[in-house]
Amino acid sequence: MRFLFTSASSPPALALARALAAEGHVVYAADKERIWGTAPARYSRAYTHFYRLDAPSDLIALCKTVRDEMDVVIPFGHVPSHIRRTLEETGVNITGRTLLHDNLEFSDFVRDNVLSRADPRPSVVKIPAAFTIHARAEIAEILGQYPETTFSLQPGPYFDFDDEDTLVGLDSPTASTSSTAFDTYEQQLVISCAALSDDMVGIIENLPISETRSYRMVEIIEGGIKYSAHAFVTAGELRTFVVTADRGANHDAVIIPVSQPLFNIFYEFTGRFVHALYDGRHDSMLEGQFEQDRRSFTGHLSLHFCVRDEIRENGDFVRKITATSCANEPHASIALLCSTSLARRQLAEAYMQTIPSRKKCLAILSTTSTSWGLYSAPTIANTLAHIVTTFAPLDRNWWTGVSRIIITCGVKILCFQEEMWDMRDPAPALCLWLGLLAANIGKRPWLRIGGTLLLSKGQRMLYYFSNSRLGRMMKTLSAIALYICYFWVGVLLQMRPA
Repeated sequence: MRFLFTSASSPPALALARALAAEGHVVYAADKERIWGTAPARYSRAYTHFYRLDAPSDLIALCKTVRDEMDVVIPFGHVPSHIRRTLEETGVNITGRTLLHDNLEFSDFVRDNVLSRADPRPSVVKIPAAFTIHARAEIAEILGQYPETTFSLQPGPYFDFDDEDTLVGLDSPTASTSSTAFDTYEQQLVISCAALSDDMVGIIENLPISETRSYRMVEIIEGGIKYSAHAFVTAGELRTFVVTADRGANHDAVIIPVSQPLFNIFYEFTGRFVHALYDGRHDSMLEGQFEQDRRSFTGHLSLHFCVRDEIRENGDFVRKITATSCANEPHASIALLCSTSLARRQLAEAYMQTIPSRKKCLAILSTTSTSWGLYSAPTIANTLAHIVTTFAPLDRNWWTGVSRIIITCGVKILCFQEEMWDMRDPAPALCLWLGLLAANIGKRPWLRIGGTLLLSKGQRMLYYFSNSRLGRMMKTLSAIALYICYFWVGVLLQMRPA
C-alpha cells in the first residue's frame, strides 16, 4: 500500500513510517517547513518522498497532484475541518475525525450510550458526575450530597426562543447579547463545600440561572494515576490496542503489560465505546451528520482514565476508575510498539485495513510486556545545561539537582528510549537536535559568547594558514583539481546523447 503522512516529522509518524517501510509499503511525507531543510522528515529513509507544505491549504493541491500515487492519507496533526471536507469531497481516503469535541460531550455520550445499556457485565468504569442546574437552590442541594467533591460550574447551551430551531452556545458568535450578566460569568467556577466563601456565594447569586439558561455542575477528578488506552479503529473494530501510564513530572509514557487487570478493564470499556460509536444513537440536533461520521470513522482513538485508590469509613478498600476524556490524535506510544519486530508486523497489517474491504481482520493486541517508556533527549540536555550554568558547589539545592539528573540519566539509559531516535534511521533525530541546539545558542549568553570567540579564533587560524607555504600549496592543488573536474564535466556533456 501507499500512504501519505501529514505532520510527518512527529515521533508517531516517524515510528509508523519505519514500521510500514520495513514491511514493504510506500510512505510519502508532508510537513510544514518554515526554513527549507529544517524538517526532520525530509531526512528519513522511511519516506519515499517529502513534500513541503507552506500553508494548510497546500494539502489540497498536493492530494490532487499525487491522488493516483497513494491509497490513504493519515494525518498526524490537526487538519482544519474545511480542508478535510474538501479532501473527502474530491474522493481522498483520509483517516481520523473529531467526533466528540470536549469532555462534557464525551461524558454525555458515555452516560447515554455506554453505561445505560443493559449488559450482563456492567462496566466498572465510571464518568465524572454531572448535573444540569436550573435554580440556585439545586447547587446547595448537590454540594450537601457531595461534601468532599469539587465541581466546576459553567454555563450550558440554551435555546433562543426568538428562533426555536437554533441551539445557542456561549462560545457561539450568534449568542444573544442582551444579558450582560450572563456573559460576565462565562468562565467556569470551581466550587466545593470546603472552598465556598462569601465572595463565591455572591458570584453564584448573580448568575442568571433559569429554566431557559441552564448551568452544568461537573465533578473535577483530582489525584490518582493517569492511564490512557490507545487504539486504531476501522469500521467499528479495534485494530491495535495499547495501554500507557504517565510517569514522572514529564509525563513519560510507559506501556502497561497485558497481564495487569487494568488492561482488560480498559480494553473492554474501549470496545464498548467504539461499539456505541458505530451502532449506538446520539441524542443531538446533528444526529444525521454524527451518524454518518461515526459509521465511516477510521482513525486513532485515545481514551484517558484516572485511577484512584480510596479507603471508606468502614475500612473497605475501593478502586475508582473514571473515564475523563477522549482524543483522536495519534499517541507517541506507537514508537514503543514499533520497538519490537512482532508489533511492527501487526501494525503494518492493521493499517492495511484502512481501505474498506469485505475481508474481516481480527483486532490485534499489544502483547509486549516491556516497561520501557519515552523521553526527550533535548529535555535532559536543557536540564544539564541549567546545572552547568548555575554552578554553585556551596549550595545544597544545587547538589540536589545534580543527584537528581544523575539518577534520571541512569534510569532513562537503562529503561527508557528516545522517542525520535532509531539506529536504522538516525538522520531525523540529528536534524531536530541540531535545530534545537542552534535555537538555544542565541538564548544562552555563555553559548553565544563562546560561539563568537570560537568563530573569531577559527577565522584567524584560517587566515594564517592560507598565507603560509603549506596553505599556498593547498590552494594551488585545489585549483588544479577544480580545472580537471571542469574539463571532465565538459567532456561528459558533449558525450550525452541528444
